[in-house]
Amino acid sequence: MKKRFAAFVAALILALAFATPAQAQTAVPAGAAQADYQAAYAVQIFVDGEPVDFGDTEPFVVQGSTLAPMAPLYEKLNIRTDEMDIPSEDGDALTVTVGTKLGLYAIFVPESPVAEINYQSVDLPVPALLVDGELYIPVRVLAEAAGYNVQWDGANRTVFLERKPSGEGFIWEVKHDGVTVYLVGSIHLGDDRMYPLPLSFEAAYDVADVLGFEVDLRKALTPEGQAFMLQAMSLQDGTTLKDHVTEETYRLIGEKLAEFGLPENAFDTFKPWAAAQSINSLVLSDSGITANTGIEMLFLMGTDVRKLPVIELESMEYQVDLFDRFPPDVQENLLLDVLGDKEALLADMQELLDIWLAGDDAELAEMADAQELEDEEYYRLMLLERNINMTEKIKEYLEGDEPATYLIVIGALHMVGKDGIVTMLEEDGYSVVRR
Repeated sequence: MKKRFAAFVAALILALAFATPAQAQTAVPAGAAQADYQAAYAVQIFVDGEPVDFGDTEPFVVQGSTLAPMAPLYEKLNIRTDEMDIPSEDGDALTVTVGTKLGLYAIFVPESPVAEINYQSVDLPVPALLVDGELYIPVRVLAEAAGYNVQWDGANRTVFLERKPSGEGFIWEVKHDGVTVYLVGSIHLGDDRMYPLPLSFEAAYDVADVLGFEVDLRKALTPEGQAFMLQAMSLQDGTTLKDHVTEETYRLIGEKLAEFGLPENAFDTFKPWAAAQSINSLVLSDSGITANTGIEMLFLMGTDVRKLPVIELESMEYQVDLFDRFPPDVQENLLLDVLGDKEALLADMQELLDIWLAGDDAELAEMADAQELEDEEYYRLMLLERNINMTEKIKEYLEGDEPATYLIVIGALHMVGKDGIVTMLEEDGYSVVRR
C-alpha cells in the first residue's frame, strides 16, 4: 500500500482555452417588450430551501432554459466576482466578470453560445443575455458546475438548487498570536465522489490571505516545468530501464503497457520510479481517478484573479530528488506494486478515498503508521523527513510578525499518525483543532 500513495504527482496538463464567443441572436424581444416577456415567463429560484432575492429583476425561461440575473445568483451561491479584460473578436479588450469560489471558475459573455467553466469551453443551451444592463445566465450550467443538483417544478415555475452531499475530508485549524493556519488533508488523485468539497474547506478558502501547497502545480504546467519533469524522469547515463530492473520485471512492464495500447518499450528511457509513477497514473486514470480531479487543482482555480499569493513548502526539484534517493530495490518494488493485480491496486486507492470521505482520523493514522512497518526507508524518505521539514515551515508561518490566515494543502497521509504534522505541532505546544 505504501508505494501506491507516494505524495508526488508528475506534471499535469491543464487546458486553459477560452473560445472567443461568436455573435448569437438573442431570444428575448428587444425594447419595451422585454418587461412583458419577463413578467409572462418569470420563475422563482430556491437555493437549499431559501428563495433568491432578485430585487426588481426576475429570472425567465427561454427555449426551455432558465436564465437568471447573474449578480444576485452569484451572491446567493457565495461566488466571488472580479473583473478581467479578455480579447474580443475585433481585437479590442472586452471586460468580463469572473465568478470564483472553491472549485469554480466561470465566465459568461453576453450573446455568447459558450461559457468558460473551470478553464474549459462549455456550450450553452441558450446564450447569456444582456437585458437592461443586467447579464442573465443559464442557471443549470452554473449551478451544476458549482456543485448543486437542479430540479424544475414546471407547475409552479420554480427551480430548486440543492447542494450535493460532500464528504467529511480532513481540515485542522491552528492559531497563534493573530496568525491562523488551516491545514487541509489532500488526496492528490481523486474522483467525482470527492466533490463538491466540504463547506469547512470553502469557509477556510474564503478567508485565506495565502494559499500553500507541497508544490505549486502551476509551475509544472509551464513548458519549462514539463521539460524539467521529463528530464528528471529520464535516464541520463546512456542506460535504459531494462538495465535497472530484473528481466522478469521488464517483461511485466511490457505486458502492462501493451494493455494500454502502448509499445512495450515506451518507458525505456525512464528511471524505474518514473516508470512506476507513469504506470500507476495509467491504471488509476483508466478507472476515473486522476490528478486533474485532485484537490490541489480546485484550490488553485481563480488564484490569479483573486491575487492570492501561493507558497510552496517543498519544490519539484526536492520531490524528484526524493525518488532519486530511493535504493534500486525500493524503486523496483515501486514497479512491482503497480504491475500487480489491478483490482488490488484500485481497492487500496478506494480505501484511501473512503477514509477521506468519512473523515476518519483513526483509520488515516493507522494507514500512515503502517508505511513504516512495510518499508522503513520508504517511510523515512516519503513521510518522516518531509513531515519534519513541512512542520518547521508551518511553525515559521505561525510565528510570523503580521496577522495573516494561511490555508495549506498537504497530502492527508502526512497529517496524522505518530510522526504526522498535526502530531508534531501538538507536541511542540500548539493547539490544533479539528474542523
